[in-house]
Amino acid sequence: MLSVRIFFGFFAPIYITIIKTYAQNTENYTPQAHVQSNFTKNSNLASHYLELADSFKLELHYSDAINYYLKAAALFKNSQNWEKYTSTTNNIAKYYLLSKQYLKAKEYATLALETGLDYLSPNHLNIAMSYAELMSFYYDYGQDYQTAIMYGRKALRICRLSKPNRPHRVVQSDLFHQLGITYCTQGIYDSAYINYHKALKLRKLIYNNKPTNYDYYMIGGIHASIAYYFRDIKQFDSSLFYHKQAIQCYKQYPKKWGKHSLSTTYMILSGTYRKLHNYKISIHFAHQAVQINKELFGPNHEETALAHRSLGIAYRENQQYYVALNHFQKVLIIRTYSFTETSIYSNPNIEDYKNDYKALQGLISKAVCFKKMYEFDTKNLKDLQFSLSTALDGITLLDKMREKLIFKESNKGLMNMMWFCFELIQSVSHQLYKITGNTKYIDLAFQTAEKSKAFMLWQSVGRQETQYYNWVPQTILNKEKILINNIDFFKENLYLAKKNQNKQLIQIYNDSLLFYKEKQHRLIKLLKQNYPEYYKFRYSKSVATIHQIQQTLDVNSLVLSFFEGDSAFYVFKISKTMASFSKINNLTKIANLIARLKREITTFPGIDKNKKSIKYQSFTESSHLLYEILVEPFITEATNSIANRLVIIPDGKISHIPFEVLLTRDPDSLMKKNTNYRDLSYLIKKYAIIYNYSATLQLHNTTKITSKNNGRCLAIAPNYMGVNAQGKLAQRNSMNTLRNQTLEALPGAQNEVRSISNFFDGVFLLGDEATESNFKKEAGEYAIIHLAMHGKSNLGNDHYSKLVFTKAKHQREDDTLFSYELNNIKLKADLVVLSACETGKGNFVRGEGVMSMSRGFMLAGSPSVLQTLWESADHASTFIITNFYRDLSEGMHKDIALKEARLKYLRENTTALYSHPFYWSGFVLLGSNKPVSLKNTSNYKWSIIGIMGLVFAILLAIPLINLIKNKRTRP
Repeated sequence: MLSVRIFFGFFAPIYITIIKTYAQNTENYTPQAHVQSNFTKNSNLASHYLELADSFKLELHYSDAINYYLKAAALFKNSQNWEKYTSTTNNIAKYYLLSKQYLKAKEYATLALETGLDYLSPNHLNIAMSYAELMSFYYDYGQDYQTAIMYGRKALRICRLSKPNRPHRVVQSDLFHQLGITYCTQGIYDSAYINYHKALKLRKLIYNNKPTNYDYYMIGGIHASIAYYFRDIKQFDSSLFYHKQAIQCYKQYPKKWGKHSLSTTYMILSGTYRKLHNYKISIHFAHQAVQINKELFGPNHEETALAHRSLGIAYRENQQYYVALNHFQKVLIIRTYSFTETSIYSNPNIEDYKNDYKALQGLISKAVCFKKMYEFDTKNLKDLQFSLSTALDGITLLDKMREKLIFKESNKGLMNMMWFCFELIQSVSHQLYKITGNTKYIDLAFQTAEKSKAFMLWQSVGRQETQYYNWVPQTILNKEKILINNIDFFKENLYLAKKNQNKQLIQIYNDSLLFYKEKQHRLIKLLKQNYPEYYKFRYSKSVATIHQIQQTLDVNSLVLSFFEGDSAFYVFKISKTMASFSKINNLTKIANLIARLKREITTFPGIDKNKKSIKYQSFTESSHLLYEILVEPFITEATNSIANRLVIIPDGKISHIPFEVLLTRDPDSLMKKNTNYRDLSYLIKKYAIIYNYSATLQLHNTTKITSKNNGRCLAIAPNYMGVNAQGKLAQRNSMNTLRNQTLEALPGAQNEVRSISNFFDGVFLLGDEATESNFKKEAGEYAIIHLAMHGKSNLGNDHYSKLVFTKAKHQREDDTLFSYELNNIKLKADLVVLSACETGKGNFVRGEGVMSMSRGFMLAGSPSVLQTLWESADHASTFIITNFYRDLSEGMHKDIALKEARLKYLRENTTALYSHPFYWSGFVLLGSNKPVSLKNTSNYKWSIIGIMGLVFAILLAIPLINLIKNKRTRP
């Protein structure tokens, strides 16, 4: 029997020509006259297309396989052979997935599913296969594991209801296998193990002691997954056992798929032996992977680059740094278009990289190797400096990849590599700063930390609901996408033409590339001119510098900007005249203290005497220890003795706590005994505190010229049908889901809004007028927007965090403002006050900060947002907000006004219960601290009186002027 390789070498071109001729003859047939004959010919031709597709598939030529599956699917559709059509369309989805063209895969899996539901029986195997492809899509794309499991279970339900024949068992086994992988990825190991063994049991049942080579291949895949499982739970002996079982199975399947899986397993084994510090065997298996991939794909293929990286890491961990660097250099050579330099002290030009994850992997691996070589071998400063420059090349490559990321699927591996790169730069920069004292390393580290925070916009890739797509017409977005794809296409083909020394094609592709780059340049100019916000999001790579931040500070202000890595915190302290860069270790201790503090300040304090002293001690200890770690080292220097304002730019775990509650002194024995919360030495008693997502955003908000608004306040307090339980303190949320529930009335909210009218002119919507539609109609023109109502964060999906308005009758709106709806609202407000619960609560996402309701208002255009971190008590909120507005109306800075309102609350609440931080520390201010410029109510009234007085004076003056005039003209 001829091998697949011989077939492709000699007969495939002839066979393809025959098929094309056959297709042309078939297309000339008249369907009306020869329906049955046409059906037969279509089916025959489609079968030939399937044979071709399967042949290309076995050679891992997925694009060619997809092409012939598409041709076959079209013929099956014309013939209304829905069983074959859905089966073929499922295959198209499968190979789009393997090609990492995820959205195409979803499109065809959905098409197959919808067709199957329309034309096949509801329990047909093809429908189960469509569900299986959708399961794989949701697992790979965006890591939506719950949805993946849902589709997997739907598919299994069909398989269980069907006859237990071989095809159903095959699909069922594959489903159990994929479910096991999904559970294992989530760390649900018991469920993963159960599903793996169900998959294995079914596979053995299928072949009934007579396994084919393909059966061995499939069993090998399950063994490999079980090996992963044992590696994850650190049972390395069992992991090695199953990996060796997988290798034996793959060796039984000598085709390309089997060999490729074998090389992948060798790379994984290499990693397992590295964890066991058996570097000799690790290097052995990585070498085997390199040899197999060279044989399968050639020396310049991306799979070969992947194996070189694995081998390089094995040598690096064995402290053979020069050998390791040579393998990383090969990765860079393979993943660029024309770079051939073998010297380890050279890197490609950024424009020469192919925009892919593997090139970034090579750069980061090389940077780490130079760092380790400096630390454990050479002590040559040149190696540490080259480590930094290589890691910075990685960030520059990320900038370059960003254009493609906007239109492609998010990649969890890429994100992990990106954060590793950001932390590596912090670590190496800190080392170089400590060694040399050169402040340029502070600037480099700071700007890299800012890029990590600015990645909030980059990481929105693939999320079509993001607001930035609403800024630009779809036609322009489509044009942008096409240009990017064309540039990539001609760049790749130019590389191949140069490789083959085809001068004619080189000229054609070079001219085409220049043509599309020029078109892209003109489009970018148009975007910069007509859609500046989108341009800033997509193309502007600038972040704030330390010098720019210093220019916006007064002598009383101090900025503390944090970067959380996997091994340490890095802290930038910036004042008007100086900057420093520090490293904080012991992340585990910090995380535990934050968890303790958060638990004590965010839970309703209650009056349980048995637990009162324990909770008090837990709060004071965690609060003071965090102060000693996160704040005290940076504010005790003499140069900062005049500072009275802190700008906090948090990151990671510390994003969930208000610094205001940190204690500058450990309570003395008397205070500990009395559990006195009111008189503790809170940081808020020394400093006004304001927060920002990044220093770049702080600079933008501080220097931003806000759009001209009407200088008035829009304040809203809805009417809820529910009433408070007797004796219960009202809280601005429902402890259950808010939608369609009876909500507690908030009398304090309406009083709060009425009190604002004493200080500012504006529109005040209470009760039945406080509807979502009225808010959307009015919001765009006001200088202050105040929302006093129930709110609820959604930790599962921040787009569904919400505020609840009065339920309006006979209106299109649903009384609930979701976070995603802010995408379509443009605000001119200087300040948004969210006097509702949990508006600042959300999951922390690396590169995005805390995903909360308040973020939506800031991105909608407001430079300042006053938010809440947890459920707030109604009476405390009203007191603090009223006093906050009183001070604002007198021209006070926002952060100072909030500080004074809190301190006044503490002074006037003498009881231990109500002075607990739960009541007063939940409000935090984001963004600009500038005073607001509004029409003050008292000034407004006096202005009217003044105008009326002036008019009255003029009216009195007119007769007098006429009398004088008459006297002068009298004869």
